[in-house]
Amino acid sequence: MHAAVDIHRGAPAVAAQVDVSVTTELLVPFFRVSRSPLATWTKSLIERLAEAQARPEEDWYASCDRIASCFNEAALVEVHFGRPAHALALCHREIEWAQRASAHPGRLAAAQFAFQPYINIGRLERNSGRWDDAIARFRRLRDFLDGASVELGPLVVTGEHATAIAEINPEFAEQMNANYLVDTLITLLGAQRFAQVERFVAAAGCVRLRWLSDLMYEAVVIALCSLGDPVAALQRVDDYLRRPHRPHSGVFLYRRAELLLAVGDPAGAGAIARRLAIAHLASSAVSHKINLRLLVRLARLLTAIGDERAPALTRVALARAEQADDVLFQQELCMLLASNAATAQERLDANTRAETVRRLNSYGAARAGATAVPANAVREAIDRLYEQLTACAEGV
Repeated sequence: MHAAVDIHRGAPAVAAQVDVSVTTELLVPFFRVSRSPLATWTKSLIERLAEAQARPEEDWYASCDRIASCFNEAALVEVHFGRPAHALALCHREIEWAQRASAHPGRLAAAQFAFQPYINIGRLERNSGRWDDAIARFRRLRDFLDGASVELGPLVVTGEHATAIAEINPEFAEQMNANYLVDTLITLLGAQRFAQVERFVAAAGCVRLRWLSDLMYEAVVIALCSLGDPVAALQRVDDYLRRPHRPHSGVFLYRRAELLLAVGDPAGAGAIARRLAIAHLASSAVSHKINLRLLVRLARLLTAIGDERAPALTRVALARAEQADDVLFQQELCMLLASNAATAQERLDANTRAETVRRLNSYGAARAGATAVPANAVREAIDRLYEQLTACAEGV
């Protein structure tokens, strides 16, 4: 269970509505596609797919790479639209497409394009609470890295495939190791199997990528606090912050604020939150270097403690979410603006803005019981992309 913290004494009444439990979401940045408006995202994918299919023989590997990215992002579009069954079908078709592509003479390396949809199936299993299935699926990535032949649906990836992949994409093994570690940790945290997290990280050993090492360290901090030992978690955070090189110090400073709340020090937590807010409010860094997940959590924390900088920091975060074209962060931050609104009119304006973001971008619109009816053009475009990718998979 999360380490819930009651820090609302003396704060505005609205602050009590904002959850500032120690979050089990990993805040160290890792690979993730921006959640763009579905209409423009789908239009871009249709154009990219047509371009990739127009010159398939000029560079078969580059063409396959582009087509695979269209499959992967289209599956994500379907998830956000609210059709996980369509997303799952696209994943299976992509694996079949990769299997047929790798059967062409001299193209064994095309087997690599079966891995991402295989991982995406594991994420869909995780999203539906099928924790063991997801963990077992991610474990096959480790088996592949250990040199074993692995079955990815209809494709059996052998040592011969692995050699061909390594020759054309020397970084592939490191990418798969990162996927294995990150997705397994996210699954363990989502399943609240906190006792397994530290054992998993210890068994993984050292990793070369600094961001990945820090992410694994953060997972242990989360696990310790969630197991009811915030003091030990705080010690881990302080150990990190004493290091000479700490590229994710902002994340661990924020974690320190959460943990200070957990051990009953709201004043210390507030001082850290204000320090981080001042740094972000003064920053002119370009949007792609901003850790939006951290910024959103910081805005929530400032709102919960009733800090006067909360509205300004939330507006900065919203502007950066708009620069990043991330619909879900925009919606969340609009709702947060409503939480820390000073007047009823400000609250109404923020709620209206959140509803407009949701309605215009069609996120979740296909789910049963959704209140928004998506524009026919959006649904038709997503359907057209789905059909084109299905035809592509059948025509390799």
